Amino acid sequence: MSDEEIFEELRSLCVSLLDADPAALSPATDLRRDLEADSLDLAELVTAAEVRFGHPFDFDLALRMQTLADAVTLVRATVDRGRSAQPG
Repeated sequence: MSDEEIFEELRSLCVSLLDADPAALSPATDLRRDLEADSLDLAELVTAAEVRFGHPFDFDLALRMQTLADAVTLVRATVDRGRSAQPG
């Protein structure tokens, strides 16, 4: 899965969970400032992302995400780590 595909999945989650305007979302979108997400919103976003991507995320790292680019980086690292941990 490419970073662009990860971003599109995260954008979709932000639209459905945070009522965000998809046209206004970019990698630079600040989750707290631009989307007015509080810690509960971020927890819901992380939980939905875990389901969508099929991997658990480091919750402490996830709550420190600032932008959608940070979220893409977290998903990429988690998915890659999960892939390398799978046998052969």
